[in-house]
Amino acid sequence: MSAPVRSRPGVALVWLPDLLPLAVAAFSVPTVVLLIAGQFHAWLVLPIGLAAATAAVLVVGPERRAVPRLDITWSVLALGLVAVSVLANAALSSQNIVVTRDPGTYATTAQWLADHSSLPIPTARSVFEGTPGLSDASLGFQTTEGGGAVDPQGNHLTQALVALVGSVLGPAALLKANAVIGGIALLSFFGLARRFAGGGWALLVTMALAGSMPMLHFVRALYTEPLTLAMVVGGLSLLWRAQEGKRRRDAAAAGLVLGTSALARIDGSVSLLFLLVLVAVSLALAPRPERGRELVRSAALLLGAAVPTAVGLTDLRQLAPGYERDLASQLGLIEKAFIGLLVVGVVVVLVGWRTRLLERMLGLRLLPNAAGVGVLGYCALLASRPLWLERHAIPPVSYANLAALQRALRQKVEVTRSYDESTVTWLSWYYGWPALVLAAVGLAVLTGRCLRGRDLRLLPALTLVGSVGSLYLWNASIFPDQIWAARRFLPVVIPLLLVAAAFALSLLWTRGTAGRVVAGLLGLAVVVMPLLTSRPLATFREGLPQLSQVQNVCRVLPDDAAVLMADPAAQERYAVTLRAYCNVPTIGISSPTAAALGQARRTALTRGRSTWVVATSAGGLPLSSAPARGFSVIAQKWEELLDGPPSHPSFYTTTLYVGQVGADGRVQLSAPAAP
Repeated sequence: MSAPVRSRPGVALVWLPDLLPLAVAAFSVPTVVLLIAGQFHAWLVLPIGLAAATAAVLVVGPERRAVPRLDITWSVLALGLVAVSVLANAALSSQNIVVTRDPGTYATTAQWLADHSSLPIPTARSVFEGTPGLSDASLGFQTTEGGGAVDPQGNHLTQALVALVGSVLGPAALLKANAVIGGIALLSFFGLARRFAGGGWALLVTMALAGSMPMLHFVRALYTEPLTLAMVVGGLSLLWRAQEGKRRRDAAAAGLVLGTSALARIDGSVSLLFLLVLVAVSLALAPRPERGRELVRSAALLLGAAVPTAVGLTDLRQLAPGYERDLASQLGLIEKAFIGLLVVGVVVVLVGWRTRLLERMLGLRLLPNAAGVGVLGYCALLASRPLWLERHAIPPVSYANLAALQRALRQKVEVTRSYDESTVTWLSWYYGWPALVLAAVGLAVLTGRCLRGRDLRLLPALTLVGSVGSLYLWNASIFPDQIWAARRFLPVVIPLLLVAAAFALSLLWTRGTAGRVVAGLLGLAVVVMPLLTSRPLATFREGLPQLSQVQNVCRVLPDDAAVLMADPAAQERYAVTLRAYCNVPTIGISSPTAAALGQARRTALTRGRSTWVVATSAGGLPLSSAPARGFSVIAQKWEELLDGPPSHPSFYTTTLYVGQVGADGRVQLSAPAAP
């Protein structure tokens, strides 16, 4: 065996998967703070964020130990895989800029922030003040109190990060930026997986994740899950390091990265919950001489997580108050769980410090084996549910959409079906049963090892997959069409199951020649099965050519335009898109009669604005001449299924009619320029 490498470049290369998510987390906190303050300028955010990221990396640094040359080899291969993944996903990025689902909301918000310094997004209410039938509402956005602007739903870190790319490189680059975030997530995942299974098996499951349909789909469009995934697995890897090295700065860094998930998604604050479990167990089992130091490290960990979590909650409260109110019950459950775990944790620590009860419990010989068997039994229970359970939990607001999809697929119409009993089956479609069986075995063995050896390095991942994983596997709480529903599992469930599968493969590899043969065959299945599922749509670009359609509309609208969206579809799907991409104020109008449009035009003229109308159909407009050819494109998207993974594209025609309102209130439609 060759001598370990101590050179700084080699060591830094090996530990890049840990340091990169730390840099992103440190960059992210001031970014969102500046956004909340209304000072989101690229010239301000970039230097402050880069300074914070550099400082965090320099303070924490790579692990101070020599690394085997083989680890450098695996790291180089992982970097190569990530580079290929980023380039391919950027080249095949989606163009979901029309607001029908979350990616449209996030992309239009990001485009707005690329050219503006604050939220909310103003509408044209002040331009058309007094015109009857005005409406600010739009899908994915909520009208601010008092009207005149809309708040983008959710947390805003992902949108802010890609907006910085758009502000420097333009709208097309903005839509490719999530591919880079996906690359960071893959590299961070490799960093965590190798701690459990070594570099070779970590690389194998990283290939499986990179080529799987959920990763491809949610990275190529603008979803928040890839960033959350990067922060979760990156934070867990740093937490492993903190538990080994016992450094306070490592604990604070791990908390910072894990807490940053709360800047990306509203459910990211759950990270604080499992950290409470870890802290309670660590303190309760700490030897008397170590209790003071363990208390300080625990405080650093929790404080590191609390800072970004507080910023994320402030982001929601200030920039998406309506969304926060809608999800108040979920946030309330998280708050109650936090208080409950805090109380239980204090009790556990006191019991551990004042009695030997915990020592005796953990000393039971049957406990590790019983826990492992329990894990296998629970996994079997989850997987078997389609045989004996049919879940009904869809909220009433989704009844019509589910019924329409069931009719389109020629299935029985059951408007309350959630299909939650099939969550494990969903995962098997994308990753294969061999990977899931290996994951169950790996989780069972890891649970036994954690209890038998009191190896607290394993506890965070096991606690997280056991809590968040079980929650979503039991009740996905999402509209059940594929591949949409798979997004629920990407940040936590999918990566940790693949880590457990890699661990199981590494165990098999140590079981002699027969074990190596079995591990090799199963490892091949773990990689190949996701690739086979992804193959039919691997080179498909969703949303094209929405960007060119919108840009063609923008070329028609003059700088002084103010736009009335003249039907519900135009208002809900395109109002904020045109506001962000064309930089013109927009607002919906419920009754676009000649009288109403004429009044709107006269009001707009007093504000120095010309009045334009955008509609998805010309039939309801008072036209001054025969309808012109609309701005029409045949757009493409993944098919929506309930009983399997998508395997074919679907196509739909979308048309916009654009026209200027004349003095008589009638609309003169504009024709798109010849190609």
